[in-house]
Amino acid sequence: MKSVVLLTMLLLSASTATVLADTVMVSVDATPAGTIATASDNSAALAKAADTLREALEQGIMEQFFNAGHIIFNGPPAPTTDIHSVSLRQQSARVGGASRLILVELAYRSEPALKKTLPVSASYTLWRLDTRQIVESGTVTADSLAHATKIDENQLCLLMGQTIATVLLNKW
Repeated sequence: MKSVVLLTMLLLSASTATVLADTVMVSVDATPAGTIATASDNSAALAKAADTLREALEQGIMEQFFNAGHIIFNGPPAPTTDIHSVSLRQQSARVGGASRLILVELAYRSEPALKKTLPVSASYTLWRLDTRQIVESGTVTADSLAHATKIDENQLCLLMGQTIATVLLNKW
């Protein structure tokens, strides 16, 4: 009798977890804000720094969703404004088993003299894949996280990602 009760409890908790968890794909692209001199000796280092910012922002989003009980995986970065790119990433997300897609475009500016790349803003869109409708969209600016002025640019991007995830999880 105890084993039947235990098995029933396990099945109920497993089915509840399945209902609560969604599979989500996140795709983050990084684009320069304004004009960036590409002839600089530091161009390779700045491109690597921009990629590091993109990864930090993605990590912030993924950690929040994972901690909320969602299955989340990352997709390839691509410009979020290109309709063909959006369609391909929606298809990729569905093939991966996702029911939702988060597209993020991180705008950054390079500071060649400092050999740094600094985040400016992150525009995000949450797509529901079964209806192909946008559930939520918005922008988080680095300046809006004023209390974060004493952290480095990678931590700031992580915080921007966590902020986006919090907004999106509240709209779930």
